[in-house]
Amino acid sequence: MASPPSFLLDKCPLLEDPIASLEPNTDSMSDLEVERVLAGTKSTIEALFRDYGSVGGSVGIARNGKHTFIEFGSQDPTTNEPVDRDTIYLISSMAKPFTSLAVAMLANDDKIDISLTSPVKNFLPELQGNDFLAHTGQPITIADLLNHQSDFLRCTNLWESPNGFIPWQDVAPLLSLFQTLPRNPKFRYPHCFRHARNYSNESYALLAEIVERLTGKPWTRFIRDRILRPLGLTSTVVGLTESEHAERGQPGSSKIALSFAVPVSETLSRLSAAHGDAAAYDVVHPWVINNLPQLTAQRVSPSQARHAAAGTLSSTPIGAAAGIMSSARDLLKFYEHFMEVYNDVEKGRDQGQAATNGTGQPTDVDRIRQGMATLHGHIKDMMAADESCTYAAGWNTVNVPWDPKSATRWPGADGDNSRRIEKSTREMGQPSSAAAEAWHFLQQQHGPDTTAPTTQKETELALFHGGNMVGATSFCLLLPARQAAVVVLCNTRGFFVDAANLAGMLLSECLFRGPQGDEMAALCARTRATAAHLAASYVRDLQRYELVLARDYYSLPVLDASKNGGDCEYASCCGTFQLVPGVVARVSWAPAPAGASASEAGDIDGNCNVNGGANNSETRGGRRQLTLALNGQPAWAYPLRLKTGCSPRHNSCIMTFAMPMGELVRAGVGGNNRLEARDFEVTFRNTAATAVDGLPLPTQFQELVWVFDRSWLADPHSLEGVDLGAFTFRRLSPGGPGV
Repeated sequence: MASPPSFLLDKCPLLEDPIASLEPNTDSMSDLEVERVLAGTKSTIEALFRDYGSVGGSVGIARNGKHTFIEFGSQDPTTNEPVDRDTIYLISSMAKPFTSLAVAMLANDDKIDISLTSPVKNFLPELQGNDFLAHTGQPITIADLLNHQSDFLRCTNLWESPNGFIPWQDVAPLLSLFQTLPRNPKFRYPHCFRHARNYSNESYALLAEIVERLTGKPWTRFIRDRILRPLGLTSTVVGLTESEHAERGQPGSSKIALSFAVPVSETLSRLSAAHGDAAAYDVVHPWVINNLPQLTAQRVSPSQARHAAAGTLSSTPIGAAAGIMSSARDLLKFYEHFMEVYNDVEKGRDQGQAATNGTGQPTDVDRIRQGMATLHGHIKDMMAADESCTYAAGWNTVNVPWDPKSATRWPGADGDNSRRIEKSTREMGQPSSAAAEAWHFLQQQHGPDTTAPTTQKETELALFHGGNMVGATSFCLLLPARQAAVVVLCNTRGFFVDAANLAGMLLSECLFRGPQGDEMAALCARTRATAAHLAASYVRDLQRYELVLARDYYSLPVLDASKNGGDCEYASCCGTFQLVPGVVARVSWAPAPAGASASEAGDIDGNCNVNGGANNSETRGGRRQLTLALNGQPAWAYPLRLKTGCSPRHNSCIMTFAMPMGELVRAGVGGNNRLEARDFEVTFRNTAATAVDGLPLPTQFQELVWVFDRSWLADPHSLEGVDLGAFTFRRLSPGGPGV
C-alpha cells in the first residue's frame, strides 16, 4: 500500500503501516468497550478543541443501549462553568431530522391526506404552476423537499445575518420568491440531484409551513407536543416563550451554553509578516503547524442560540431547518429510537401497531416510531435505487466502508470541513485519491493506490448530519445496524477547524473498526494531521480573500453625523429596494461602529469627498457610514465598499458588503462560505438619468441587483443570457438625508 500524501505526514510519524489494511473488525466490536475508545482518543479530541479555539463541547456515544459521555472545556471561559451531558446547545442543521419526522408522522395519520409523494402545491397553492424539477418536468413533492431535490435557487444569503438575528418571521417571502425566481441551471439533470443535491434550508421552511397548515398549529408546537414530550427529551427546546425562558434560564446559565467565535486577525498578521500576503499552500501548511498562535475565542452576543430558542411558539419557519436546541443526552435518546426502529424494520417487525392502555389506538411513542419507520423505508428505497444517494429524509446517507474511487462525497465530511477538503485538494492539483486520503475515515482501503482493483465487500448504512451556525457547531453519525451513534456538540464556530465534526468522525471510525493499540494511535495521528490540513487550507483561503478585498474594493468615506449623507454623492444609493413582497434591502447612512478606524480611503471633507489615500486612525464614534441591511432590518447593517474603478457618477455602480473576516467573526459570521467578495457584490443601476463624469449626478439609482445564489456565481458562464430582473431589487422609497 502506498504511503499517504506528504502533506499528511508532516509532524505525524504514526501515519504509516498500522492502519494501512485496517478493515471493520466486527468480532472485536461485540466486545469493544466504549470507555476504551474514549480513553484512547480523549487527548486527541481535547487537542482539537484546544488548539483550534473551541470553548466547550459535550460528546456522547451510544452502543447497544449504553450511553457514555465526556466533556471538554466550559460554557464560559470567564467563569469556567463546565459543560455536561445536559448542557443545551444550538444544534443548527441537525434540526432537520426532527422536521422530517414530523412530516412522516403526518403521512401516517389517517385523518390527514398527505404522503411523501404528494405534490407540494397541494398544500401550498401559491406554488401552483411551478414544478421546480427541470429534469423531470414534474411537480415537486414532499419527498423532494426532504431530500433537497429541487432546482429553485438557494436563498440562504437573503436571511443570513450576524449577531444571531433571523429576519424572516413567516414563510410569505419564501413563497413570493419561489413564484418569481428562475430555476438554477446547475440542476438540470438527475445526476445533479444525486451527487450535488441542492441543499436548501428553505425547503425545510416550506415543510414547516405545510405542517402548520395541516395541523392548524405552529410547527414548534407539533415538535414539542408530538415528539419531544412523548420521548422525554426535556433538554430539547424550540420556540420558548418568555416565561419558559425565565424558568430555564438565559444563555450562560447552567443549562443554555453561551456562544463564541474564533478570531483570525492575529494569525493573518503573523503569516503576512513571515511570508507576505500571498503565501502558497505548501508554505502555509508547515507554518500553521509550527506557528499557529493560541486561539482565544470571543463571545458572540446576542447569540443565534438566544434567537433560535426565543420568541413565541409561532417562531420563524427557518427554525425548522436550523433552530432547535438540545443536549448530548437527549440526542442520544432520540437517535437510539431511530436505530431501534431501523433494526425492527430490517427484521420485519411492525412498528407501533399494538394498541396499549385499552384505547385501541397507538400511543404517542408508537406514532413516532411509525414515522421513523416511514423515513427508514424511504431512505432504503432511495439507496436501493441509487447507492450513491447522498441525502434522504433529513439525513446525509452513505454506505460504509466506502470506496474513495467511486464515491463522490466523503462520509461525515460535513460543512466547512467538507468544503475545505474538496477545495484545497482540487486547487493543489492532487488526484481524488489524495482527497480521500485527507479524509481517511470509513474507507474500504487506505492510501492513494488507485490501480488495485476494488474488492466487493459487504457494506452497511451510515447516517450523519452536521450543524454550523452563529456560535455553534454540531455533528452526529449513526450506524443503525450496530446500534451505535456518536454526537458532538460545541458552543463555538471554529472557522479554522470544525472540531465537533472531526472529533465525531474519529470516534465513529473507532466504533466502526474496533482498533487496538497502535491502530488507534495511528488513527489519532491521522486525525491531527487532517486538522492541520484543514486549518492550513482555511488560513490560505482567508489570506487570499483579505487580499482581494483590499485590492479590488475600498472603504467608503465616513460622514459626520450632522451631515447625515445629505450632501454626499453616495446619497443617490440610499433608499429601500424591494425584490418581491417581504424581501427588501435598505441602504442608508448608519452609525459607524464605536472605536472603529476611519475610512481606509482617506480623510473626507464636508461634501463627502475623499481627500488622498491616507490611512488615518481617527475613531468613528458619532460618525456615519453607508450600509446595506437585508430585509430592511435595523438589527444589523453591512458596511458597503466601492469596487475599484466604479463611481456613483456613472449609470451603474458596483459595491460589495463583504467584510474583513476579523469584523465578521466578531459578529459570529464567517467560514468558507463567506470567502468570496464577489458573492456579495451589489450593482446600483440608474434607469432614469444618463449621468456620466462631468455631468450632474443621477438623482437616485432606481435598481439594486444582487445575484445571491452562490452556485450561479461559481460558474462565470452561468449568468450569460440570464435575465437579471429576477435578482433586481427596485426602489420603493426615495433616498436622501435621514434614510
